[in-house]
Amino acid sequence: MQLLTINDFDVEVKKWDRDKNVVIVNVKICGVVEIRGFQVRFATSRFTQRSEWLVSPPSLPLKKRGRKTTYFWVTEIKNKDLWDQLKKKIINTVDVYTSSSLFR
Repeated sequence: MQLLTINDFDVEVKKWDRDKNVVIVNVKICGVVEIRGFQVRFATSRFTQRSEWLVSPPSLPLKKRGRKTTYFWVTEIKNKDLWDQLKKKIINTVDVYTSSSLFR
């Protein structure tokens, strides 16, 4: 059995909402499986108190309690190191895409 590495993941930007600072990204694994709907938003993190790109995996609304909605993650990567590397790769791709798109 071969373990996945970060080189097995290809990141493709699908949509960028400039007003809301949200980017929708698809990730292909080994060119065979495509996971759609990663959301990358430019927001202020609770932990660092500075604005940065935050990555969230594809999710579906599960329950709605008043104003708060509970979400179910469609995809979960169990290997923490691989998930951190994938988040960095997604953020780098989004940075390049958004900075180059500003001049179009």
